[in-house]
Amino acid sequence: MELNAIIDQVTREVIRYMDQIEKKPEIILLTQDQGIKGQKLLERYTKLGVNCGLMTQKKDELDTVKTIILFNITNDVLYKLANGCSETPYLKLASDAVLQGKQVILVKEEVEIFKYEKSAPALYFNRMMEHLEFLKKCGVDIAYEKDIPLYVEAQKLKEQIEEEEGQEQGLRLALKQKEKVEISSVKHTVLKLNKKLITEREVQEAVRKGAEVIEVMPRVIITQLAKDTIRSHNLLVLEDNR
Repeated sequence: MELNAIIDQVTREVIRYMDQIEKKPEIILLTQDQGIKGQKLLERYTKLGVNCGLMTQKKDELDTVKTIILFNITNDVLYKLANGCSETPYLKLASDAVLQGKQVILVKEEVEIFKYEKSAPALYFNRMMEHLEFLKKCGVDIAYEKDIPLYVEAQKLKEQIEEEEGQEQGLRLALKQKEKVEISSVKHTVLKLNKKLITEREVQEAVRKGAEVIEVMPRVIITQLAKDTIRSHNLLVLEDNR
């Protein structure tokens, strides 16, 4: 095979692989009916602009998935999911999603026990509802199907906020470290105060010793008079996190 032909073949394989990666769904519609009903569900959610797919049995199914939407929640499924049973691919994927902290949404219209709310014995109905409440405490959402897009968007917003908060915290730590480096690069007189409470007296003593930087313990309490003295003498206060 000529070199150009080999390059063309490798290029096609790379493009095909990248297409497969890009097409991995962020949302899985978990239904026990993988036939016509499942395909109709997929078509309906795809029209909403949702990048989703139906359940498969691949081990890496949850790698890129952020949300699992459960349909066909029979009483049997409800009981087994709440009790950690994963004897079918459907239950296995649902259980793994809960354990991995994915967003899991039960479609309320698909929860069988609600159909018997008026006819079922109160004791039986309440027992099934205990399983449902347990799942809710584990972070599982229960929503009417029309409201699911709102839940998905809320999850995206939450992840975005958490990411921004993480970036902001990282920036604060970086700036703090930069400040320490800048101080250490210039000769300053540093006085370390190993006290949980710092008063004006300790600050004035530090000034008399010629301190320019005061190093304090984490979560130290500094009185207002001590803060005033620190400002008036242009002292720098650093927290010792070592």
